[in-house]
Amino acid sequence: MTSERVRYFIYGRGIPSAHYRIRAQETTLDDYTVRAPFSGQLVSASVEPGTYVQPGAPLATLSRTDVFEFRAAIPESEANRMAVVRLFHCPN
Repeated sequence: MTSERVRYFIYGRGIPSAHYRIRAQETTLDDYTVRAPFSGQLVSASVEPGTYVQPGAPLATLSRTDVFEFRAAIPESEANRMAVVRLFHCPN
């Protein structure tokens, strides 16, 4: 097969235009991809895939997995034995 025949086959099937159309759609899809500003876990989703949303509308609730908050009730008599600890390692 000559390169002229291959070129005719490729262009006759519309392969180059389909390729560039797909690339344009991938670029557009990247414009509509939402990324979280931190690593975490999805707690709840407020919208379904394909739903139109307004700018600023909440889409989901995310929870960080690297920071935790702990609250506990302790008797006042034990309060003097408590200390604030800034770092705690929690093994998986």
